[in-house]
Amino acid sequence: MAIVFHPHLEKHEMAAIDNDQILGDAVQACLNVCMEQGFSFPVLLLVAGGSGALLATRYVEHEDGQIRSEMLAGDADERSLGWPVNVMVVDALGKVVRLRVGDANGSRATTLN
Repeated sequence: MAIVFHPHLEKHEMAAIDNDQILGDAVQACLNVCMEQGFSFPVLLLVAGGSGALLATRYVEHEDGQIRSEMLAGDADERSLGWPVNVMVVDALGKVVRLRVGDANGSRATTLN
């Protein structure tokens, strides 16, 4: 298990940081790790919030080399997900990475495994 550090994730800075930015930065870091680990397209990104809300996105690589996303399902935006937020990334070959952002106590620490 690896801890992903980002200055925005320090608890004492939480009041000044937008939750959308925290979650966006954490998900981007997770996707970057997946690409570095050689994940194969298509890649599915599943986000489950502490409130029970869900988002699902598929990433595909097009012939021109561009990576594009397609929203598959969702019943919430980042503000209504609730904490903690669990993110799972799965590739075409079954590789999986899980990311947890925050907890119910107000921490926004990020754990990647």
